[in-house]
Amino acid sequence: MREFAKLRPAAVERVITLGSPFSGDPRANHAWRLYEWVNGHAVDNPPIRVDRAAKPPVKTIALWSKEDGIVAPACARGLPDEADHRIMVDCRHMGFTTSPAALDAIFSALAY
Repeated sequence: MREFAKLRPAAVERVITLGSPFSGDPRANHAWRLYEWVNGHAVDNPPIRVDRAAKPPVKTIALWSKEDGIVAPACARGLPDEADHRIMVDCRHMGFTTSPAALDAIFSALAY
């Protein structure tokens, strides 16, 4: 969604990432091999032009967890200029869609 927001910002109000590795080394996670297998291309050579670190021209909120276990926290948090807000969530990677802490963080992100 970050890349779509860069191409069509009028169609996107905000981007909220849930433990997504948008910053740093695309192999700094435990799922990059699965990503390549499923998508049929190298994680660092996608079939479209991508500038992962460039912030979209819309509001961006990065939810990240130091306990993620799949994605490196720094890659999901990003650098200060790569997101408007960064919210630490106390959950594992799969908990971004189910844990009460993550749901609270999502509602907070929607309120920005």
